[in-house]
Amino acid sequence: MIRLSRMGIRNLAASETVYARGLQDYKQNHVVNATWSNSKQQYRITVRENFEYLVTIHVSPDGSFEHKCNCSEHLKEEGACRHVVTALFFVLNYVERSLMEEPDNPAEKTVYQILGYFSNQEDSVMQGETYHIKVSLSIPNILRSETGSAILSLRVGNHHYYKVQSIKKFLTDFYNKENIMLGKEFKFIHGESKFDKQSKKVLDYILQIYEIQEAIDKLFYSKLFAKSNIILTKICCFAFWISWRIVLLIWNYTERNMKMSYIRLPIRR
Repeated sequence: MIRLSRMGIRNLAASETVYARGLQDYKQNHVVNATWSNSKQQYRITVRENFEYLVTIHVSPDGSFEHKCNCSEHLKEEGACRHVVTALFFVLNYVERSLMEEPDNPAEKTVYQILGYFSNQEDSVMQGETYHIKVSLSIPNILRSETGSAILSLRVGNHHYYKVQSIKKFLTDFYNKENIMLGKEFKFIHGESKFDKQSKKVLDYILQIYEIQEAIDKLFYSKLFAKSNIILTKICCFAFWISWRIVLLIWNYTERNMKMSYIRLPIRR
């Protein structure tokens, strides 16, 4: 019989984050198929995420085991991937239940079910990355004319910052609670990753524009969201200025040359 415990699974996991994700997937019933081969002494367990992954667990006579998964993370990480963690929790639960005969007495049966429930409620705190948003606002002639617009762009990251090439897609994914991947280092995992307090204010303001535009007419996306830029009117631009402390990139056009200056605006209390 396989020798397995919750602490053993935690120690096998590639990281605490992988362990927490695997445990969460198990609780959310991501195991869609499981078989045991008595001749091969092997479990074959299918775990469904965005795709289906096959986990094999070969059990030795002494109770030790080896595990494999056909996902790419299993090859890169040192330790068990999230799918293996999910599969091991499924096997652990199966073994524990097989060792405990369900009682016939109604009162004892209730206790049995309660114990089974709480045995799967192990605490798991997922601590994701905290990211930041840097804003650039280009203002050609908006301060000197009644009409005109400003151009806002974003860079996101932590140690390394990536320019958001499609703000519309970035906002849509964030709004729909999807994971966002930019480059090698920006991996925003919904439910785990977060933005810092100041960046969250910036994002909330832009999402207000997104929601209003979504409610009015999707046909106007091409006018507001232009690839890596958001086109802001004069009123929207001033509201953006007053609300938060942001380093603004202002282009001052003159007849002879072009000057660049940075302005730090105060926070409204």
